[in-house]
Amino acid sequence: MASKGVTDRQRVAKAIVAAARAHGQEVGERLQERLAPALEEGQSLPDLVGFQQVLANHLQPALDELSSAVRDVDLEARKLDTTLVAKDSALDAFDAAVAGIGRILTGFDQLAGLSRFAEKVRLTLPFRRRSNTGGEELPPGPDDPEGPPDTELPPTFAVPEPLAAEK
Repeated sequence: MASKGVTDRQRVAKAIVAAARAHGQEVGERLQERLAPALEEGQSLPDLVGFQQVLANHLQPALDELSSAVRDVDLEARKLDTTLVAKDSALDAFDAAVAGIGRILTGFDQLAGLSRFAEKVRLTLPFRRRSNTGGEELPPGPDDPEGPPDTELPPTFAVPEPLAAEK
């Protein structure tokens, strides 16, 4: 979405072009009447009606280019929002899979009496900022600094005697 400054510029430029095209004839004729007494002998005024049209024609492409650029930015912003939502959704699924599978495998390591393997697995996922494309405030997640703490790993399981003897 274009900023207020940009939309104000567009509005002003549109008004200038419209005024030059709609009132150029009348303004030009009035200028001819008012400036004619100031002419020296042999001088003539330029075509002020046509000159206003030239100025309007010069401003119109700049206005069109700005409007096109604003449309392009709006389109890119919509694409970015869609992309960020898809990325966040994929990250949420990935984080859930990593956390769940990590906890399961860590539990297997502990159950097998190989807690040294479980200790090598870091189940805390890095903090990431969540996109907020809808304007609503997102609740803190488990990995947010202000969010709830990660759940603790289950206590080390008691290793059954036959497995303990195999160590």
